[in-house]
Formats: sequence, structure tokens, C-alpha cells
Amino acid sequence: MVASRVASMKNTWLWLALAVCILGVYQESWAWTDGEIRESIEAILKVRHPNETRDWWRSLGAGTPRILISMFKAESSIYHQIRLVDAMAWFDDPAVVEFLKDQAAHHENESVRRAAIRSVGLSQGVKEKAFLKQSLESSDPHARLVAAKLLRDFKNPAADQIVNEHLKTEKANWVSTGIRQHGLRRGNKLVIEGKRESSR
Repeated sequence: MVASRVASMKNTWLWLALAVCILGVYQESWAWTDGEIRESIEAILKVRHPNETRDWWRSLGAGTPRILISMFKAESSIYHQIRLVDAMAWFDDPAVVEFLKDQAAHHENESVRRAAIRSVGLSQGVKEKAFLKQSLESSDPHARLVAAKLLRDFKNPAADQIVNEHLKTEKANWVSTGIRQHGLRRGNKLVIEGKRESSR
């Protein structure tokens, strides 16, 4: 009786293992090729009002981050470069993070640099607070605002402290105001330093 049960359990595990192998082969056979991933990205870049989601980008497969970087390097359109950088935010890939940091530091276009800062923050969260703190020292006030808003969004005491310290030295009043107002919306109202104003 016991031997029969053991044999039955062995057969069950054998069938389960076989099913896993078959599923793996099936998924591999349906994996997108580099060419198909590239074609899909090229098509979405042509959409005037894009609405692709995180899940859509990730559904393209594990090779997508590498292809995004390759396409970025070959792209001459700033708008398309920004779209590609925005897409990189959905991938937690070390090579992508380093690439984004490099663009944030060295790209000639300020809008691309800001997009790279944003994508690092969205992708990596609070563990990149040191990078965002460094971004608060940028000569571009828009980049400082992007970095500060990301730090606020983390809802992390250490990140909040970084922003609070920065506010003591921020020279652009509109940046300071933007930081203080960020995240203070309640329903259809905007809370500013303890006072309520009509939503804008």
C-alpha cells in the first residue's frame, strides 16, 4: 500500500516536471526576437498620443532594455530619445541605470537629462536617493525640481530630510514653491502651507 502511494507520488512529480519543461519550451518559442521588439518600439514611437503602460513595455521581453539603449544611441530626434528614456524607467536593469545616470550627467539636451533623472528615480526608488541628492545641485532648476519631487514621493524620512535641507539653499523661488506644493493635494483642493486654495 505504501509502495503504491510512493510510486503514485513519483509519477505525479514526474508529470509536473514534464509540464514545466514543456511550458518553458512553449514560452521560449513565443519569445519576441530582437527585430520584433525593435519594430514594436518603432511603431509606438510614431504614436502621437502614447498611452503604453509598464506592463506593455515589460511584455516585450528581457531583451528590451538592451534594445532601448541601442535605439537611443542611434536616434537623432530629441522627442524620441525622451520617449525611450521614459520607457527605461520600467526596467530594473543595472546597465540601464548606469546608462541613465550617464545621460543625466552628460547629455547635451536639458530635457533628456531631466527625463533620465526621473527614470532613475522611478526605476530604483529610495535606494538612489544619493544620486537624486546630487541632482539637486544641478544648474538646471527644472532638474532640481524633478529630483526633489521624486524624493518627496518616496515617503521616506531620509529622503525628506535631503529635500528639507535643500530648501534652505534653493535660490529659485518658483522651485521652492513647487517643492512645497508637491504632494499637498487633497481631493480637489490644494493645500499650501496650512491654507486651502481652490484647485488649479
